[in-house]
Amino acid sequence: LSGAGKTAWAAQSAIHAAGEYVYYDVGDVPGPAIAASLVRELAAQWASGERGEVRQLLLPGATGVESLGLVDAYLNESGVHPIVVIDNAHRVSAADLRTLVAATRFTRFVFLAQPSASMSEFEATLGVQQEVLNGWGLDQAAAEVLAQGARASASEIGRLLRLTGGLPLYVSTAAQLSTSQYGGDIGAMCSSVEAQTNIVSTAQELILARLFDALPENVRDCRSEE
Repeated sequence: LSGAGKTAWAAQSAIHAAGEYVYYDVGDVPGPAIAASLVRELAAQWASGERGEVRQLLLPGATGVESLGLVDAYLNESGVHPIVVIDNAHRVSAADLRTLVAATRFTRFVFLAQPSASMSEFEATLGVQQEVLNGWGLDQAAAEVLAQGARASASEIGRLLRLTGGLPLYVSTAAQLSTSQYGGDIGAMCSSVEAQTNIVSTAQELILARLFDALPENVRDCRSEE
């Protein structure tokens, strides 16, 4: 599902793993243009402009795929072996994704995607196996509710899972909302959300909106300044 927490999963994995990570969202990038865009991201992060390395990697007339191969070799020689996280890979054809993999020898890729025909084709032709990021079950959701200082019966945990689809981000957010707004009563929070789901796109959106509204005003209105 959209908003299931794929990006959050990648961020959490990066926190607990060694090495260099690069995140790149290909959702609005035409498939043939991905290689060139990715080259610019990688070169900007690791190539030293003082030694003219960027100019060497971005040769005039070179295709994006050729430049990606050059960047891949350069990073390997520099001792950098990044893991490139490609988000929304299901919006790109399997052929374009295979091109990225084929152009590199040392770069590792993680493709985040929703289930789709293109991803099934990619899986079959590349000889890899998808890892499915399933939602939480009763035990995991109950543990999160307890960790957030809330309380619920088994049936109320079931209601919570139906509202959130078992998606960890929403289960955790709903438990936080229950603690801050409903005295930790998961059942009361579920009833309140269920009564209003007809006026919003999803229950998840309502949960997030309510939690945001519960934040202090100075936190809601904060701005990031350069």
